[in-house]
Amino acid sequence: MEFLSGIPSIDKISTVGVLIALALAVITDKLVWHTRLKKETERADRWEKVALDALTAGAQAGVKAAETTVELVSSLPPDKSKG
Repeated sequence: MEFLSGIPSIDKISTVGVLIALALAVITDKLVWHTRLKKETERADRWEKVALDALTAGAQAGVKAAETTVELVSSLPPDKSKG
């Protein structure tokens, strides 16, 4: 516990010190205000929607390609060279 000896005790921390620490936490993005958090959440939701739309479009294209391949392969005549 001797590593805590360099830290000033809580009763010696002044209001100004607390405000400075709070300001530094906000400036360095260690503490985020609720308005900024709300904006970042909305931004994340928008990007999640973009990603899901892209995945959906890709999946639909893959399904269409698979359906086309099945139709083409099923319309081929049987291979008579094997029998």
